[in-house]
Parts: sequence; structure tokens; C-alpha cells
Amino acid sequence: MNTRPPRRTPILLALAILIAVLAACAPSGTGSSSSGGAGPSAPVDPDPAITVTPADRADTVNPADPVSVETAGGTLETVTMTNNEGKVIDGIFTPDRITWKPGVPLGYGKTYTIAATALHDGGTRTDRTSTFSTVKPGNLTQQRQNGDWSVPWDQWLAGSALA
Repeated sequence: MNTRPPRRTPILLALAILIAVLAACAPSGTGSSSSGGAGPSAPVDPDPAITVTPADRADTVNPADPVSVETAGGTLETVTMTNNEGKVIDGIFTPDRITWKPGVPLGYGKTYTIAATALHDGGTRTDRTSTFSTVKPGNLTQQRQNGDWSVPWDQWLAGSALA
């Protein structure tokens, strides 16, 4: 009496395991599309992200803290920064136009608005507006003007080069 299994059983078992492994690794989008299309559609590129630092509506920003506008997935087309008096703050783009920074120091006790537009590599545009305020110091050392130490700090700042 022969109690050994036939030799083809291990081969069939190995083949079944191989098919199961290949089926598990196969991409799921190879079947027919339920939308009637010819196959899976190409992924849609997201709009370029625009990141503004400091965060929108921040209200205790130190004027010495870094301020920047950056984009990913495109280039910055325009960036306009204005203070609460309507003065446009000059800025500098990096050569690749991925980052912008103000070119002058910021002032104390001011509110700034940044409006930025980024152009996506695919041609679409994204707009972003952000506003933040710098701290208003309780005490600010001031320089003597025309022999008078009594000039209020906000008038002293208005005459300075701070934006």
C-alpha cells in the first residue's frame, strides 16, 4: 500500500501560493472603470501652496521676527505687503521666486497685510491674503529730537525709517 502523496501536490500548492501572492501585489486599478472611461484618469495636480509667516491674524509679532512668503508646487508671481497706513513695504524675491521677504525692518504697533499670488507649474493660480500685527511696546527708548526728550514714541517712530 502506497501512503505517500503524489509528487504533483507540492507543485500545485506552491503554484497556488504564488498566484495568491501575485494577486495581492497587483495594482487595484487594472480592471474596467465604472465611469465608462478607457482607464484610470491622471491625478490632478493640486494648486501651489502659499505659506505666510507669521500666521494669519497673529497679533503679538515682534518686528524683528522673520516674515516670509513661500510657495510649493509653483512660483510666486506677486507679493504685496502694506501696513495699516497703506504704505507698500518693499520686498525681495529669491532668484527662483519660491520665497519673498520684506526688504526693510518692520515697525512697532502696526498691522500688515500680505497679498500673494503663486503660479502653478501647470498654469493655475492661487491667491492668499494674510494679516498680522506687531507688538506695541509699553516703553520704547527714544532718541532726543531737537533737544526735546518729550516726543511721544509713535510720533518718533513715524519720523524713523521703520516701515
